[in-house]
Amino acid sequence: MSRFIRSLALSVLAVVLALFVLVPLDSSSPADAQLVPRPTPSGAGPSAASPAPPFRPPTDRAVSRPFDLRNGPYGAGNRGLDYRVTAGDPIRSIGVGVVVFAGSVAGERFVTVLHPSGLRSSYSYLSDVRVTNGASVSSGQVLGVSSARFQLGIRRGDDYIDPAPLLGRTGPPMRARLVPVRRV
Repeated sequence: MSRFIRSLALSVLAVVLALFVLVPLDSSSPADAQLVPRPTPSGAGPSAASPAPPFRPPTDRAVSRPFDLRNGPYGAGNRGLDYRVTAGDPIRSIGVGVVVFAGSVAGERFVTVLHPSGLRSSYSYLSDVRVTNGASVSSGQVLGVSSARFQLGIRRGDDYIDPAPLLGRTGPPMRARLVPVRRV
């Protein structure tokens, strides 16, 4: 009996996780409503094109390592987008906001910006910081200069979220694969 219950629980958990990953959560908050992509009607003209993404990329450089939270919030992975930068590249704010942290942690320089939507963007591994705590920043304003590496992370509350969709970048399509459950 316990094998059956365990098997049933794992099946339910797999379905719930697949739905969580594949179905975007809609928010009743107007500030977050812009973050959920809306499909455009088929056959619609140019006036029905998707709205511009809410944020801009912090650099023109390519992403070298995508967001990866598949092992959970405490497992191995990548809680942001790593960019293929050259030391000295300017790093720009992805959107308007207020600097809530600009300084060093364990010898590395960081900047965190709180945006009107409540999201916080963190710019990691800077060689130089050009803003101060409490400063208002505009979209595209230089926050600092990259070191040999750079990472952009975005949090909603305490949860890291994938920055790519907010920057207008999408990855390969995700597919759910259902596997049969062996019943005993």
